[in-house]
Amino acid sequence: MRFPASDPSKVETFHAGLSVRALALDQKGNLWVTSNLSPDFPAPKMPPHATIMEQFKIIAGAALMDPKPTGVVNMIQPDGTQVVPGGYTGNGTVDAPWGVNIDGNGDVWVGMIKNRSIVVLAGDDTKGHPAGTKAGDLIHQFTGGNIQMITDVNIDPAGDVWIANNWNSIDAATAESPLFATSTWGGGSGLTVIYGVASPVKRCESTSEERSAVKRHPTFCGSRGRVTAPATRWRSPASYGRPIRARSWKRRIQPRRT
Repeated sequence: MRFPASDPSKVETFHAGLSVRALALDQKGNLWVTSNLSPDFPAPKMPPHATIMEQFKIIAGAALMDPKPTGVVNMIQPDGTQVVPGGYTGNGTVDAPWGVNIDGNGDVWVGMIKNRSIVVLAGDDTKGHPAGTKAGDLIHQFTGGNIQMITDVNIDPAGDVWIANNWNSIDAATAESPLFATSTWGGGSGLTVIYGVASPVKRCESTSEERSAVKRHPTFCGSRGRVTAPATRWRSPASYGRPIRARSWKRRIQPRRT
């Protein structure tokens, strides 16, 4: 759903798949949405008074144990329409999608929690791809031993793809009485990075409004001297559709005067 900040009563609703997990805006203002389950997925029965976590376990178990791929990726255009209302499936490679992000070329990177892969779909702007490529077409699927059940994917300014592994054992996540050795893992085995495979996200130029909103963090004095932090730039709503380039903090130590 969406509504203008000035009038929350003007709500618009949009349909995607079942169990929506993530959203990402591309450079054209299209909203890409991942849903764990396809619209026609048979909903499992819920016991009365089941808690939210019990419901999640039942739904996740049904999705992960189903032998067929499920889940979709939808693109909702700024005017609210969808070219493909049923969503994109990447020729069957989309399977319980979770995290989603957009690279500098506008392509869509989706993390799969079920088939342990990263799927790249063509974005709304298909430049750089073979003639005839359409939005939502499968570009590539990344798999490997370090890619587990994924819940998020992100792209940095160097074009590196960072992957958040969530689980490495279906039984540990869904079994009624999983083995102690796996049930105590506490999730996936950290982060995985694939170097330089994405189009780097681009730094957006600040507007006059943003430049006028620059504020300084307060400085503080420690035993080694004064530490100053750079200015924080507040982004205007008009710039949210553009990719954000991550910037690292720089630390400058000035010697104390005695």
